[in-house]
Amino acid sequence: MCCTNKSVEVIDSSSRYPLQQGYFNKSMNKIIENETQKSNSVVISVTSKERSTFLSKAEKAIEKEDYVEAINLYKEMMLYFPTDEEAFFNLGKLYIHLKLYKEGLNIFKRALDEVNKINYIFYLNKGICEFNLRKYEESIESFNKGLFLEQNDVDLYLNKGVAFNHLKKYDDAIECFKKGLLLKNNDGSLYNNIGVSYFRKKNYDKSIEFYDEAIEHSPKDPLPLNNKGVVLKCLKKYKEALDCFNKAIELAPNLPVSYYNKGNTYKLMENFDQALNELDTAIRLDDKYINAYFNKGLILNILGRYYEAIDNFNECINLNDKYSQAYLNKGISLDILNKREEAIEQFDIAIKLNPKYSEAYLNKGISLYNLEKYEEAIKNYDIVIKLDNKAATAFNNKGICLYKLERYKDAIECYTIAQELEPNYLDVYINKGTCYKSLNRIFDAIQQFDKALEIKEDFALAHFNKGMAYKTLKGEDNARKALELFDIAIKYQKDYYNAYFNKGEVLIVLGKYFDAITCFNKCKSIKGKDDIDSIQECEEKIKQCQKMLNEGGGVEVEIKYEEVKEEKEEKEEKEEMEEKEEKEEKEENTESNDEKFSD
Repeated sequence: MCCTNKSVEVIDSSSRYPLQQGYFNKSMNKIIENETQKSNSVVISVTSKERSTFLSKAEKAIEKEDYVEAINLYKEMMLYFPTDEEAFFNLGKLYIHLKLYKEGLNIFKRALDEVNKINYIFYLNKGICEFNLRKYEESIESFNKGLFLEQNDVDLYLNKGVAFNHLKKYDDAIECFKKGLLLKNNDGSLYNNIGVSYFRKKNYDKSIEFYDEAIEHSPKDPLPLNNKGVVLKCLKKYKEALDCFNKAIELAPNLPVSYYNKGNTYKLMENFDQALNELDTAIRLDDKYINAYFNKGLILNILGRYYEAIDNFNECINLNDKYSQAYLNKGISLDILNKREEAIEQFDIAIKLNPKYSEAYLNKGISLYNLEKYEEAIKNYDIVIKLDNKAATAFNNKGICLYKLERYKDAIECYTIAQELEPNYLDVYINKGTCYKSLNRIFDAIQQFDKALEIKEDFALAHFNKGMAYKTLKGEDNARKALELFDIAIKYQKDYYNAYFNKGEVLIVLGKYFDAITCFNKCKSIKGKDDIDSIQECEEKIKQCQKMLNEGGGVEVEIKYEEVKEEKEEKEEKEEMEEKEEKEEKEENTESNDEKFSD
């Protein structure tokens, strides 16, 4: 039976390095420019000179990347100046820079509650923290409050649009970005993000149009080039995509996302070694780049390096223990390594994290099938079908289990549904045909194999199964048809063990023992010495042929085909000569008798 390949999930864009332009660091200068610090509002009396000292020391600490010292200085400054907007802003901005968004959110909430409720920049940065915490609706609310206070701020429109993009409200996002362009029509980041919106709407032509605008207005920004490359990759224009990624890398050699997308492009081109090199570079630049580990694991699976693949999926899980796709693909690797029970554990974790994860149920069903737990496997396929009644793979795999349980008619029903859902699903035709063959409906089986061959003429498995169907029919013509089909299968799939073996069995039936021996010897060479059971099976068949050749004699001999053929031809030629001489002798006797009685 055909077992459907497990599906894997590929991530094309990075959630860690989103397509949109960065959007932080709004200057506070114009907010505090004309404000006077009131010394009577602080707990401890300090001079403005001492305030400047705090800011200067914190700035120097940031330059040295001594962020703990900088944070402590800002906190101490806030004790002395509890209503100092710049202290709150700088501390919150530093938390954003360090990706400590919860801490940043708390600071900007305090700033709005305790310092200045009408500071639109606090709302902007509060929204940025909420966005990065995936609180998209709340972030939009913050940006709206900022826009109520300041309608001419481009960054508020930009970030509000980005949040709409993440909510898949792409038209609302485009509207926000275009409002920003009315204020600043040369802002490359706005054009870039409109390109992102159209990309996610799968309007690739429009997407490229706006990326080109972004590149024109911001020629030193690598992100529009990177994003244009992603679109070209989706359009299968791989060479052009690589050119874009390389240009982005020239502008920003340390930007991991360009290497990441470059690696995925090489993967699609099946240049797996180069793909791994690019992903390794992305990981070297950012050792927490979860999607790079994930896609590296997928490629290693393709290359059959399953233990290395598992290591990369484990890295994903270490970075995010709720990453259901990582558990799924780790389970797939374990199943391939025949570690079925461990695989099922991983699928169960993925299901617990996402109870509607149909791929996890599907692959759990495959592992249960491999453990010969067919009834349990069927239960998982039924869940997949309940979640998606158009899941042809689930119907096919359920059919396989029903076949194993000898419920052939039920299996055929599943295969029929799968065919209706995916008319070009080749495996289903093979499986349905195999069921018909088990019901001894040979010509119905042949019809299914023929349908598969209509879809794919060089489908070796279909030729082989059609040959097997003819092999079950009586008569020399059917046996010869089976031989023909096995030869076609071998033509399309070199070293096809089952085709050679069954060809050998048919040759025995036809009495062609030497040809049969050749087939079984070929089977031995295909399997190699390690497959003891197969080698033994072939040896038994060879002994059977030798026994027939020895005409019942007990001694086994090795006879070369060509030598035997020559002996056979000589024997036939000798018999023909003897028959001819005998005929001529009879004719002479007849003539002499005629003469004797011709008086």
